[in-house]
Amino acid sequence: MTRDVDVVVVGAGPAGASCAAWLALSNLSVLVVDKAPKGRDKCCGDGLTHQALQELDALGVIIGEVPSQISVVSAVFVSPRGRHVVLPTSSPPISVVVRRTELDQAIIDNAERLGAEVVREVSITSLSRNGERILVGLSDGSSASTSYVVAADGAWSTVRTLCGIEPAHRPAWTAFRTYVPRASDAKQWVWFAKEMLPGYAWAFPLADDSWNIGATLPSQTGMAKASVANAFFSQPAVTQHIGKAEALPTFAAWPIPTGMKVHSAVSPNFNTMFVGDALHSADTLTGEGIAQALTTGRLAAEAISDTGTVSEAMLAYRKLVATNFKADQAMACALSRLLASSPITSTVLRLIDTSDWTRSRFASWAFEAQPRAIALTPRRWGPARRHRQMFARQVEYGRRHGRTSI
Repeated sequence: MTRDVDVVVVGAGPAGASCAAWLALSNLSVLVVDKAPKGRDKCCGDGLTHQALQELDALGVIIGEVPSQISVVSAVFVSPRGRHVVLPTSSPPISVVVRRTELDQAIIDNAERLGAEVVREVSITSLSRNGERILVGLSDGSSASTSYVVAADGAWSTVRTLCGIEPAHRPAWTAFRTYVPRASDAKQWVWFAKEMLPGYAWAFPLADDSWNIGATLPSQTGMAKASVANAFFSQPAVTQHIGKAEALPTFAAWPIPTGMKVHSAVSPNFNTMFVGDALHSADTLTGEGIAQALTTGRLAAEAISDTGTVSEAMLAYRKLVATNFKADQAMACALSRLLASSPITSTVLRLIDTSDWTRSRFASWAFEAQPRAIALTPRRWGPARRHRQMFARQVEYGRRHGRTSI
């Protein structure tokens, strides 16, 4: 059996589901295929930044209805020298924590409600060109004929391999996560421990009285071992804030795909756009990937639905990726290198702790209410022009396609 659809989306995570939802709003036929069963988990810090919340709101996903979600009261950043910097995050809410199993399900359910067809436990096996169309072979023996393929299938993208282009480079970061019981504290904790720099450890609260605890470590240093995180979360300086578990559960590990390259955002030979982890779009500084996944999914949908020919859509998507990410990614890389130094990290956090204004501005920047690229240009603090323009375009795009919840 061969389905005829406008777009095949490979992967039902936030990037693929976001793209599918926006395409469905544009009255395009969409087939989403995902190799995982319904309710699959993904290792993640479970944190949503302001940018992620904005994208979800635009899609019509109501985070307040997800059972495990909790709006963070405040965030505490701890310097290598032990200084506690308390950041405001709740007015307006710029940080929410929600389990990925529930978040991903809410986003893909929304795409299905809007008209996308979702097929689970099916993987892509082949790509071939048939004139202007692409024939997508699937593991269940069926196939799909489509004008576009959107690859949202993770850091080790099968679609990228099938396109015959360079394999994804080795992710520079590895992260670990587990869950432990939580008391009443709803603060978000981030530790910049000397032995982890330029990585960090975290403890994020969830509404089900648990902590999501974990660490992001540079892969190339050899420190990327669960034992490092285990030892850190057993220290008295940490357990006094999050509590002491009798025995820490096993940490799950996963790579963080950073280092996005704009030129690799598309594969014109197979009418393919790469989004989310398949584009290595995670933030180099923080490892945050949900907002980037949602955004790249939307940008791919915009390029497809708002342009004429396939070649025009490919070019439009590359330009949208460059406009929305290139400067911020470059700044994140530069700052990550600086923060590898313990004295520099301690000094930066001490300066941030100077006043309510500096703490508020840093919170806005850290949780992506401000773009990364304004970090060294103080005159641009306050409402960010580029983000205002981006949001205005997003509002207009939603209104054109019947979405008025922004």
